[in-house]
Amino acid sequence: MSKAQDGSYIYMDKSEIDLLLAEFREAWAHYRHMEVSRGQYLGYFFTVTLASLGYFINVLNSRAPTRSLIMGVCLYAVVLYALDTLIFTSVKKLGINLRHYEDVIYHIRIIILKDSIRYEPLLNIRKNSNHLRSSRIFGLQTTAEWILKGAGILLVAGYLSVLWWATRASVLADWNWWILFAAGVSMLALEAYVDVKLLREKTVKSLTRV
Repeated sequence: MSKAQDGSYIYMDKSEIDLLLAEFREAWAHYRHMEVSRGQYLGYFFTVTLASLGYFINVLNSRAPTRSLIMGVCLYAVVLYALDTLIFTSVKKLGINLRHYEDVIYHIRIIILKDSIRYEPLLNIRKNSNHLRSSRIFGLQTTAEWILKGAGILLVAGYLSVLWWATRASVLADWNWWILFAAGVSMLALEAYVDVKLLREKTVKSLTRV
């Protein structure tokens, strides 16, 4: 006998319970795998970013900035920004999938446990009375998203600052400037595209819940 969503009890045979338990184990396995993947994405991004910063700071300190050096730094910043955006969207998708498997685990617990109201605050951190532990705002997923988003904003700001300085100093030729300007516009366009897609996804979710 198991508990339904409305609080009533339903009878389930052994095969149905075994299926739910198998789904429960699969949900936990996927959940743990996605948590590990999220950490690997962040670790990879910071490894590449910190190594790149160390290299270019060393190069810029060792010699005066030239046209080719500025072009190389700026174009590499575009590549790094594209990587940041790709990892950000991947981490965002992982967060959506993690929340899905959280719901699967929660609902299976409700069905299997006869006294689910008693055990749920103990088993589910989202139901914990400690608001700091249960809040999504202070969670790893939100922190990871904001770190990647902030890194992308800093890359765009740094890129535009270097382009503005090179323009004022007349370091770049006209065709160099137009290449970097087009690359900067592509960065802003990619940022806007990702933001619009995520906003649309959020809006669709809010409408389907009504």
